[in-house]
Amino acid sequence: MRFDINSYKKQLWLSISTGVFLFVVLYLYRSFGIQTNESLSGHGLLFRASSFGFLTSITFFLNEFIIAPTVTHNNIKKQIAWRLWEIFSAATASFLLFNYFWNWTEFNFTAYFLMIFEFFIVMIIPVGLVNLIMKNNYSTDYKIIALKAENGKTQLSLNPDKLYFIKSDDNYVIVYFESNGSLKKKLIRNSLKNVENEFKDILIRSQRSYLVNPLTFQYIETSGKKTTLVYPHHLTVPVSPRYQEEFANLNN
Repeated sequence: MRFDINSYKKQLWLSISTGVFLFVVLYLYRSFGIQTNESLSGHGLLFRASSFGFLTSITFFLNEFIIAPTVTHNNIKKQIAWRLWEIFSAATASFLLFNYFWNWTEFNFTAYFLMIFEFFIVMIIPVGLVNLIMKNNYSTDYKIIALKAENGKTQLSLNPDKLYFIKSDDNYVIVYFESNGSLKKKLIRNSLKNVENEFKDILIRSQRSYLVNPLTFQYIETSGKKTTLVYPHHLTVPVSPRYQEEFANLNN
């Protein structure tokens, strides 16, 4: 598995910022009618606000570093669903902690749904900002991918979301891409290694003969020990055992 420092930073910042932001909202702004006096468990506001913040950070940390690597969220819908799950799980943990402080007097569906709603409102800000400021694991900083021949002349220019994968073919590479809704191929005289070195921040190996764009495959198909990337137009690309862990741990 390739270690990506930008992805690590994003996961860490998400874990920290959510807890800190919740603490600020509860302790400094005292939002959502939080009680300033001691709770039924005998804990003051500072301790309770700190506990909610710490628990939220821990929940996001576990989701980001333990659960996320086992979940595939390689398109926008799955990424949104994943963020909603993270917020929901942290809200549920906070609901249980809230009831601990108040001797389980608010352990009912009405209080639970209210907690979920209020928690979502608060978390939209830190989660949204971190995702906006920090790029995904495989960034789309490339506005245009210019694929060149060995002589340095550009043979094909593509938007990142139009490139599917590149296959080695002796002294050439075959580029599979989409143009006007149709599948296209382009033969370019260059080595796969040269292309990999130039675009290592966006294209990754799935097998010795393939460089793939992780931003455009639809899903991963697994059958026994065989793993395959499925792209639009019924295209499939094999993933060798050497690279399977890489794809199992893809962010977005």
